[in-house]
Formats: sequence, C-alpha cells, structure tokens
Amino acid sequence: MGRLGEETQVLHVDDYKKHVRLTEVALREVEETLEILCETTVEDGLAVFRDSETDVDCIVSDYVMPQKDGLDFLAAVRDDDQKFPFILFTGQGSEEIASTAISAGVTDYLQKGHGMGTFQVLANRITNAVTRYRTEKEIKQVYEAMEAAQDGISLLNDEGQFTYVNQAYATLYGYEPDELLGEHWSLIYPDEEVIHVKENILNAINEGEKWHGETTGLRKDGSTFREDHILVHRDDGGLICSVSKISGSSS
Repeated sequence: MGRLGEETQVLHVDDYKKHVRLTEVALREVEETLEILCETTVEDGLAVFRDSETDVDCIVSDYVMPQKDGLDFLAAVRDDDQKFPFILFTGQGSEEIASTAISAGVTDYLQKGHGMGTFQVLANRITNAVTRYRTEKEIKQVYEAMEAAQDGISLLNDEGQFTYVNQAYATLYGYEPDELLGEHWSLIYPDEEVIHVKENILNAINEGEKWHGETTGLRKDGSTFREDHILVHRDDGGLICSVSKISGSSS
C-alpha cells in the first residue's frame, strides 16, 4: 500500500462503462495522486481486490449492477477485511439504501451528481478514508509489536497514569495489565524512588527528549528490583516507558 502523497490505487466497479471512464478521468483531474483501476462486475472487482499484486487502497462501487450489486460486493469485502475503505457511489440514492449500507459496514456513501464538484467530494472522501485506514493499521501494528516485545513497555498520559501496558511490563511488577491501567506510575516504585524520579528525572527531560538510566521497581508483593529504564517524553505531555530487569538485582 502506497504512502500518502504517492499514488493511491482506487478500484472502481460500475457496470455502466461510460460512467466508469468518466469517473476515471474526472478523479484524476481533481486529484492527480489517485490511480483508478476499473471493472464492470462484482466478480471481477473481487478478483482484483484479492490479487495481492494490485495493492488496492480503496474501493468505489456502484449500487445497482446485474447479478450482484454493490451491497453484495461490500459483504464479500467485509468477509476479508472489516475496515477496508469501501465507498458506495450510486445514482440510486435513498435513505433506505444508505441505512442498509451503513449497517453493512460501508465506509462512506455518496450519490452520483452532475459536474466536477461531485468528483471533488468523492476524491476527498477517498483520501480521508485511506488516511484513516492506514493510520489505524499502523497503530495496530505498533501495539502488536509492543505486545510481542520482551522488554516491558508502557504508555503514560500527561497525568502519569497508565494508558497502555504490555504483558512483559506488568509481569515485571507482579500485576496483570488491566490492574495497572488508569493507575499512577508511583504505584510501582518505593516512596524514596518516587521522589527521585520526580525531582531528578522527570524535571530533567523535555518534550521529545529521552532519559536512560537505572531505577528501583516495586513489585505487587512488596519486593524490589533494579531495572534498566528508558523514558521518552511525548509531545502531548505523556511518556513512553521501556524497562527490563537487571540480572541479579532482586532484593
């Protein structure tokens, strides 16, 4: 899948060949980063969507088509990917169709119209849908990577409360991840270490900066251990924390 600012591949499916060509030309006219792939049946559209070599970023589909319609197409796509950008672009507009499409998980719904303004709106909705999808996918991949990491990783908001904790992080302190969510970071440090962290570490790092050193962690059972600790100050005031136990440090 291409990056924003590069070519975005749009699969357009409509059985009316003249409208397929018109849409292709008009979309490229209003947004040059869009590359349009055209098909005239749901079956052929599905084949293109499922072909890994085509690397489609978004589907734009008509509603009324012979044999299988746009909602049949949407259902098949949703069987493969619940979030993939799918825009129903149809001349058969009604509240009932729109409601059914939304219930079926359509990303967006737009009635065909006259003039370039309609295609500008369609191009904008394609761009917005693809941006959201890519962002959500990247965030999911980041969280999956953090969950698989051997080091403990957590995210804190600007008030010092945990908003994310991977299993490795929670295990270091003798908790389950859900037990730490919403708690203040001071829960897992001895009182004297909390003072040290506040006065000598947090006050020393600014937005975007990183601190790396050793701290003393406090387990749920009251035991302590020395940890290798990395803190990164986020622009929103929160923190990214990475910790690993220093071998032989339990006390």
